[in-house]
Amino acid sequence: MIHKTDALFSVDHSGIERLLEVDHRIADLRAVSGLLEWDQETYMPAGAVEARGEQLATLAGLSHHILTSKKTGNLLDALHKETKRGEFTIHDQALIRESSRAYDRSVKVPRKLVEELAKAASTGVECWRQARKKSKFSLFKNALAKIFELKLKEAECIGYNNPYDLFLDDHEPGLTTAKLNPIFAELKETTLQILERIRGSDRQIDQEILQREAHTEGLKEFSAKVLQAMGFDFNCGRLDSSTHPFSTGIHPTDTRITTHFNQQFFTSPVFSAIHEAGHALNEQGIDTRLQRTLLCRGASHGIHESQSRFWENYIGRSAPFWQNNFYRTLLDIFPGLLEYWEEQNFMLAINAVEPNLIRVNSDEITYNLHIILRFEIERDLFAGRLKIADLPEAWNAKIKEYLGLTVPDDARGVLQDIHWSSGGFGYFPTYSLGNLYAAQIYAAAKHDLDNFEERIKLGDMNFLREWLRESIHKHGKTYQADELIEMATGEGLNPAHFKNYIFEKFGQIYGF
Repeated sequence: MIHKTDALFSVDHSGIERLLEVDHRIADLRAVSGLLEWDQETYMPAGAVEARGEQLATLAGLSHHILTSKKTGNLLDALHKETKRGEFTIHDQALIRESSRAYDRSVKVPRKLVEELAKAASTGVECWRQARKKSKFSLFKNALAKIFELKLKEAECIGYNNPYDLFLDDHEPGLTTAKLNPIFAELKETTLQILERIRGSDRQIDQEILQREAHTEGLKEFSAKVLQAMGFDFNCGRLDSSTHPFSTGIHPTDTRITTHFNQQFFTSPVFSAIHEAGHALNEQGIDTRLQRTLLCRGASHGIHESQSRFWENYIGRSAPFWQNNFYRTLLDIFPGLLEYWEEQNFMLAINAVEPNLIRVNSDEITYNLHIILRFEIERDLFAGRLKIADLPEAWNAKIKEYLGLTVPDDARGVLQDIHWSSGGFGYFPTYSLGNLYAAQIYAAAKHDLDNFEERIKLGDMNFLREWLRESIHKHGKTYQADELIEMATGEGLNPAHFKNYIFEKFGQIYGF
């Protein structure tokens, strides 16, 4: 219930009030779907896959029915006519904008197809999990082909000449292949430039220090301490484990994150938890007056990813984060695992640049090559230049070309990510966009906040969470990504911030 005294919306306006009622019903259905999806990834018994697919299909169908009804369409038409009189608040206008965007997209897609997609995605996730466990793409191929076929039908219904542009737009409104190509071309050039300098450096960094065994309970305890220091509210959230780390924002008072503990480096689950907590902080920080509306989410997935990459890399891998605080906490939880004199070696190890087969274990530099190769594969797949059956071969070839590595099996290759199994095509590019946004936000935060690094050293980072909450989180989807980044930093997206950051940081580490 939104009270009139503190409402962001014109709740006395009958049209806005009716639109909010529609939003509330859809938001509640999506929240239940999110909870069922979280359960499927964490605690659901394997035998319930088929039933869960039916349940999610029913919820997706109901949500689609409410959104695309004639009443909703007529209501939006009437509200659009009224917007010309300029009587609505900025939040009213955003609500009408986002509701219209959702309606215009969804009304073109038959309910049956929506339900088929939801069911295929649910089944696909479990199929992917089993295929990954056995490291056999052949076990996942048919399920993925089904999902891909349904996504093509979806694009055809909506009327996109280039289907991939539709899915890019789903995650980053306004983004197209044509816009992304030059951004990634520049990012690729920057990445290769710094890699050349690093390879030319005579400074060698040993990552063996990170390959020691650390018990899971200790890692959970340490991760929880870090999340608390970041300002993550465990009264409104929880941390669990899953095959692939993820975050689910069911409601600002109910955010679920997971990490994966069986990884190459013992620090990997910690950084994954920090990454997902960055997403969760964004959800927890949204103005509560936006709850149960389409505005109660991030401005875009790129902006959302900027929050996870910001905390994971710009804070979590920084020297102030570990100095005099979390490194000692790590030693207390794992006595004998590391020694105090190894702190500098530890800092170098967690920032070492060394190509890795696994995206989530990759360093800040080569990570973007992982994203670029996934973007190129998705782009070629929807352009008809690549077939589902050829994905492992194409993947392995690009890993060899970009990272110089040989993929030994499908689990460490084409099956490592969960995204395609749930139909999440077009999401990968937002990770690198998030890196670019994060660098710009980091520069703005350091400019605005006094004694930035000294305060990070103290281990209580609520001051930073509050700055992010005021600058980014609380607005939800009220503003579009380009508007929000300019409000927060004073300029539109500027990749120069990322280039400056990585050349300064890794220049110091590798001595160039």
